[in-house]
Amino acid sequence: MQRVLRLAIAFSIIALFILPTPANAGTELDPEIDDGPDALSYDFLDIESAWFDGPEGESNTSLDITLRMVDGPKHISDFFQDVQNNNVTTYDFQIYFDFNEAHYAVAATVQAAFVSNFLGEVIYGSQELREVDYDSYGNILNESTITQIQMEWDGDLKAMVFTVEKSYMGDPKVGDVLTHTWAAIWNADTYPNESNRSLVNAEDTGNTYNNPGRDFRFKGGLEFEYDLALYGETAKKVKPGQSVTFSITLNASTTNMDPVSITIRYGIAKQNWTIEGSPEGRNISNQAVQIPLNITVTCPKSEQNGTTVRATVYAKLTIPEANNTYLEDELELTIQVYGEYEEEDKDKSSLDEFLEFIMEPMILSIIVGIMIVVFLAAILVKRIQ
Repeated sequence: MQRVLRLAIAFSIIALFILPTPANAGTELDPEIDDGPDALSYDFLDIESAWFDGPEGESNTSLDITLRMVDGPKHISDFFQDVQNNNVTTYDFQIYFDFNEAHYAVAATVQAAFVSNFLGEVIYGSQELREVDYDSYGNILNESTITQIQMEWDGDLKAMVFTVEKSYMGDPKVGDVLTHTWAAIWNADTYPNESNRSLVNAEDTGNTYNNPGRDFRFKGGLEFEYDLALYGETAKKVKPGQSVTFSITLNASTTNMDPVSITIRYGIAKQNWTIEGSPEGRNISNQAVQIPLNITVTCPKSEQNGTTVRATVYAKLTIPEANNTYLEDELELTIQVYGEYEEEDKDKSSLDEFLEFIMEPMILSIIVGIMIVVFLAAILVKRIQ
């Protein structure tokens, strides 16, 4: 028992380091996309980083997304001059992300306008939210405009800050997650957004679709932060008439000083199967916790070999400051049946049971020890006589 306890503690400690952590909002110092200097010829084409929840943060209806170059200028007019000096008409500066199985990108197009045969003023092209199609390698097949969006140059950050209305990108709620985050800068004259764009032809990239940056979890325009996620083993085998135990961890956190309610439910749809789990909930306040869930699934004796059954663990964190909006997560457990039910032999005689008992290694060693002691005592008594 002590050995099992030591192993359980060891695995718990290891899990703190190897389990994935929930997606938190990026910052200038801890961005979702972190590319760093690439020693390109032009710093204004060299992506340094990109992050979500930018200078103005996230509101209930919109999200700021920031793209920073290695050495962008203080004023946007100087940025335009960099484009002009490079003698290229158009660049697309873009940040890509997925939500709810749809592919998106924010894009700022910077153009140098020609007047007759002379290069005139440098102007904006457009700022757009686009829908993106990929091939299996993460190259872009096509980008199409969804809507025009707002983009401003932040001279202090030396970065482009896009503001996107959530209603145009699937209307994400608190707790929803953006995935496949990455950034790229394109020569849009040679590779316009309506054409194929191979990653090798980008001026620079920060991560890629198949090697993305960190996920971003929406938290709305809330005063406090909340997070919820389930992790653990999700597949096991069981014999008919027996039970199997799953070890699941619920990570939850909040910065709210008031009590925040967490509800946990366990379910299985297969008839005659049972699932038992604990705990069924708790409250937290201004803390981050790891809650171990003890889950036992029992297979009926009549279940056939090879049957696969699915059970569900569901967790919900209710956010008190947002009209009882909530975060939720769900983990599906898979149980596969193997073998057949083995009936216990209830017709064994008392003698059979006794023989099985004394043949246990520990009992047998005790009996042998007693016999040796009795034998030695008998010899000693005989010598004394």
